[in-house]
Amino acid sequence: MRKLHQLIAMIGGVTCLAVGQTTLSDVPQIELSPVKTVELPFTTNGVYSLPLTCSGNRLYFPSAFGLVTVAENGERVGLLSKSAITEIQNPKLGLPFATDSDVYILGHSDYGEREATFKLPDGTIVKGKTVSDRRYFIAQYKPDGKYVRLVKLDVPFAPLQLGVFPGGGFLVAGEDRSRRPTEPRVALLRSDGGLDRLVDMNEDFRESADAATGNVSKDAAISRTNAVLSSVIVSDGRNLLLVRRGTPKAYSVNDGGEVHALNVKSPDGYTMRDLQSAGSRLVATYTRHRDDGLGMDFVVHVFYRDKEDPIAKFSYPRRWGLPLGCTDGSTFRFLRAEKGKLLLVTATVAE
Repeated sequence: MRKLHQLIAMIGGVTCLAVGQTTLSDVPQIELSPVKTVELPFTTNGVYSLPLTCSGNRLYFPSAFGLVTVAENGERVGLLSKSAITEIQNPKLGLPFATDSDVYILGHSDYGEREATFKLPDGTIVKGKTVSDRRYFIAQYKPDGKYVRLVKLDVPFAPLQLGVFPGGGFLVAGEDRSRRPTEPRVALLRSDGGLDRLVDMNEDFRESADAATGNVSKDAAISRTNAVLSSVIVSDGRNLLLVRRGTPKAYSVNDGGEVHALNVKSPDGYTMRDLQSAGSRLVATYTRHRDDGLGMDFVVHVFYRDKEDPIAKFSYPRRWGLPLGCTDGSTFRFLRAEKGKLLLVTATVAE
């Protein structure tokens, strides 16, 4: 089966695309071909639209009881149950980060809940609950559901995203909710959950503040908050990649706190939905609302990580939808709903 780097070599001069080029018609296409389709042990009701995590040959589906592990052949492997956590009361599980050997889930436990009203950045008043004390943790499991340990976190902000370095340390991203408007924060944590250091993100959202006063407008605050809430952290070799979804911003962070900004161009009218590391290349997924108002258009580009213009775009049937967030740059997985069933399609670069 032909590898991606062989096809890129055949394309030849496309790595010399002119700076500023963003038109889709100028980007060479690489066709994906299905190699396997399996039925997953779920119906599409309540599962298909939820975010998924995948690593190696396993996928992780959120459920009311924890994460369900499914192998690429469609067999259910295990349940990462929150009932296994006995060290704290009423644990709530959030976003996971999966490696080949372990799964880490960021979570929290609330104490002293009470009813409250909140004013959003746009002035809207909403009802909800507040707590006198919220404690954050990381729950570690094996893919088969075996519970390993609970790591209580010492972090001076609300962590929303989690990444795990190969050496065992953590990268967390979130927001400082003691500030108005809230401010983005990123930190390195030791393997025991203690704070190592805050990470200086330099240019991250700097343009959202007024150059003279440092104040942030209401619209800029809303846009920044949305980007922080929708961010993801993914593997990047021995580093981790913090992706600000909905913006062109992404940062490779090493376990010493050094940050390298990555700039990849979005096609005209599209916004970045996902970015994955595939060795020396980056694979980016972009979306936009269709002009007819019926759904979304999407495109998947591949880049050299030190270039901002795409090498090529992947071509595949639109009915496959968006690729899942794990790829080696040549093989992709897609979820399809068909007659109430959930199908996993594996596709690779065509011969």
